[in-house]
Amino acid sequence: DLYLLNLSYNSLSSQIPPEIGNLKNLQMLYLSNNSFVGNIPDTMSQLQNLQVLYLRSNQLTGTIPPSITKLQHLNFLNIGDNKFTGEISADLGNLKNLMYLYMN
Repeated sequence: DLYLLNLSYNSLSSQIPPEIGNLKNLQMLYLSNNSFVGNIPDTMSQLQNLQVLYLRSNQLTGTIPPSITKLQHLNFLNIGDNKFTGEISADLGNLKNLMYLYMN
């Protein structure tokens, strides 16, 4: 089973594939400093064991999906330095284990 996936600093430039949600045992996902475009896929909410999510420094757009609040084990969330628009859901406050949130 895969617990950690680090694809940071690889010049990846497509959308984050929705199949990422199939990695059910994933606890740490690092996709920072690439050129990912488009939205955060809703299927990411299927990563119920995810504790660390770093999406910093990509070209992600759209809104931060409300489905991200289903990641109840999430401790660290870094989605800064992207091109998100819209309001930030107050439901992020329901992530009781969240210790680090970076959204510049």
